[in-house]
Amino acid sequence: TKGTTVYWMNLDSTIGCCDPGYHDVAFSAGMNLTSPILERLDTWSFSFEAPGQFYYYCSIHPFMEAGVNVAA
Repeated sequence: TKGTTVYWMNLDSTIGCCDPGYHDVAFSAGMNLTSPILERLDTWSFSFEAPGQFYYYCSIHPFMEAGVNVAA
């Protein structure tokens, strides 16, 4: 619902020798916004003040994608 705050938390661990498991939240539609890089157990939140569909992905791992659907 409009005005709701959504929280993201990085629960990942080290993925492998070359990937420390860091992530971010980069919106690809609806707004131009990217979170700071989230290390393990870091959190980030955003309050959605307008209704709509907001798609996002991890710019570090672009295959990781999802969306938030905000109702009026």
